[in-house]
Amino acid sequence: IADTGIHGHTREAIRAVESQGQKALPLLQELGNLTKILEKAISIKDLMTMGQAMTKAHEKLAKLGVSCQKADELVAAALENGASGAKMSGGGPGGCVIALVGEKSQAEALAALLSETGAINTWIESLKVSNPMQLLQLSTIGGRKMQKS
Repeated sequence: IADTGIHGHTREAIRAVESQGQKALPLLQELGNLTKILEKAISIKDLMTMGQAMTKAHEKLAKLGVSCQKADELVAAALENGASGAKMSGGGPGGCVIALVGEKSQAEALAALLSETGAINTWIESLKVSNPMQLLQLSTIGGRKMQKS
């Protein structure tokens, strides 16, 4: 999870979507479909599908105008540096970015890189997956640095 350092303004995001009128509807429907795909991927612990759905969702959110340049830059940096997926989180624009990687060492390297790219803070969260030897690392950018095992 990564903090862009930009306080989100949900009303601004709502206005951006409303200003698109009917053009926003297909994007919103695609986001709904991606949410269902992501829910299923989480339930069966399918990391690749989770990552793909998150990245596609971020692309739709950016098209809707609810992301911001810094979040887009952090998502791009995460994807260019080995994340299986990344997206903005929160009401937008601003807020946090979540990036998925497979191992703790990858998460640590990605957190450092995202800090260099402009994240004001990073932290790492771990999730247990179906194979007890495998961990899903969430590279988190936010207000504090914390690590769970």
